[in-house]
Amino acid sequence: MPRPGVRTVVFFLRPEVAAGFVEAVADRAALRDLADIVVVATANVAAGDIPVHTVDAAGVADAFGMRVPRDGGFPVGYAIVDSDGLVRYRTLDPDMAAELGEVETILRATR
Repeated sequence: MPRPGVRTVVFFLRPEVAAGFVEAVADRAALRDLADIVVVATANVAAGDIPVHTVDAAGVADAFGMRVPRDGGFPVGYAIVDSDGLVRYRTLDPDMAAELGEVETILRATR
């Protein structure tokens, strides 16, 4: 999923937050210029031109070290992977669509 030499943000979504997320990302050209954007979801979600991965979404979340939320469901949050392929930051953030400026700040601090 992350490409060598390219920063990547892997967003973990539940279907009920996907529409708001896709709308928010569409308005963030700077974010899309800083990194590849990938979505991992528990069900097929429409994400425009953003690649969506649904096969074994829970396994992918585990591979990125995403914590299990209090409700025990699929995580809603993101992981930032640097250009060397290292996960530099991961967090649960159910309000991430409103916090994309924070994602951009973290990306600027990674290589």
